[in-house]
Amino acid sequence: MSTNIYGMTSSSRYLIYNPELADSRRSPRSTFKIVSSVLAMENGILEPDTSTHSWSGEIFWNENWNKDIAFEEAFRTSCVWYFREVIDEMGPGKLRYVS
Repeated sequence: MSTNIYGMTSSSRYLIYNPELADSRRSPRSTFKIVSSVLAMENGILEPDTSTHSWSGEIFWNENWNKDIAFEEAFRTSCVWYFREVIDEMGPGKLRYVS
């Protein structure tokens, strides 16, 4: 079950899909990888064909994350550490319009 809020930046109009669920606070989970990916690409931080991140050696519950990982696989496996690094590379200034 999911919810989405679609807003128009040029006006104060918006559309809410599944408003009952939208009223409750929840973690964005894997949906945030979409937002962070688009913002990183728009800001020249992420190039899908060449953006590989080096694994720190920390062991994660998902074995697919325990290695150097390229964007496509990180996206497919919802690699949390990869997208945390992408967000860190962008910095808080680039995220201010997302919240």
